[in-house]
Amino acid sequence: MPNVWHYSILVKTLVGGGRLDAAFRLFAQMKNDGLYIGQPIYSMLISGCAEKGLYEKSWEVFDSLVREGKEVVDEVTYTAMIHVCAKTQKVERAMLLLDEMYRNHLRPTDVTYNMIIYSCSSRVDTYHQGFDILNHMRTHGFVPDLTTYSCLLQGCGKAGDLANAYAVWTEMLSRGIQPNNRCYTSMMWTLANKRTFERRRGRLQAKISRYRERDDAKHLGTISSASKGSYDNEFEESMGSDVIEEVDLAMKEVQESTRRLEAEQRGVEANFLLEKDQVILAKKLFREMETNQVPVDPIFLRAFLAVFVNNDRHEEALHVVEHLYSRFGFRLEVSEYRSILQLCSSLGDFPLAQAYWFKMREVGLSPDASTYMYFVHTAAK
Repeated sequence: MPNVWHYSILVKTLVGGGRLDAAFRLFAQMKNDGLYIGQPIYSMLISGCAEKGLYEKSWEVFDSLVREGKEVVDEVTYTAMIHVCAKTQKVERAMLLLDEMYRNHLRPTDVTYNMIIYSCSSRVDTYHQGFDILNHMRTHGFVPDLTTYSCLLQGCGKAGDLANAYAVWTEMLSRGIQPNNRCYTSMMWTLANKRTFERRRGRLQAKISRYRERDDAKHLGTISSASKGSYDNEFEESMGSDVIEEVDLAMKEVQESTRRLEAEQRGVEANFLLEKDQVILAKKLFREMETNQVPVDPIFLRAFLAVFVNNDRHEEALHVVEHLYSRFGFRLEVSEYRSILQLCSSLGDFPLAQAYWFKMREVGLSPDASTYMYFVHTAAK
């Protein structure tokens, strides 16, 4: 007669082999037979669903465990669910799970903290919270590892936050931790998105100034009731209904500016941060990556190409496409063809755009709407 141990081994084997349907049938059979189902089985099913992208199913399993309430959810299961939150960009939900762990007197592991940071890094509006978790992690005696740094760099890459990214990079190297492909890729995305970060920061700082002007005007009583009403209406129309949320977000950006200045004062290389040519920095990192024999993959080259495209270095971007992709033996995907046609549009080079257009169709790739737009725009020139 099979016991719980036998079932656990079977569930583990089925989940590991990607046979989730069979694993859930065994899970249901165990329930029907009245067998005790321990947390390891729940954790295995949750992780198996997450690996397959069945995130709602992961929540169903977790809710079932909580609902039955036979035992307190352990650290492994909470960490698995925080991983699900990271994959679905549910940062707020991940933070609630971490709070639940504290309330249940559970001690997060280093894996738990890394998953929380990974979750924060999944969104531009929350990546900075990862640095708060890093400090919290250190306070509780954990030392950041390669995964920690990689997750922080990923968030900086999405946001284009070069100062914080280089602070992380410098600390990682000072501790003798060799950056991997993901770290280099995130640094490239940081360089590619730096302009966007600066524009976004400028807009938010303008909103702060406007909010303060409005607040000062009310406080000093320098505007009449009529003009005050007009000013308020104009302000509300431009800012939208969520003024307070926007201002809070803007204040966070100011805090980030302070954090970046502190990073520089801690010894971040000023030359790197003050270098205006992001392409020079990208080339420097690329050479360093090859020197350290870190593998290059298509995702890294896509980020490297984006640095040139976003900094209007059209001729050099085409060189990247024509030489580096063939050198490493990678196939161009739709995203690369879209970037090429965007470059052709900027250069007004219709023959080159036409050549790549036909090449894309020859290899069986279907252009998306943006690719069509760039091709038509080039032809119109």
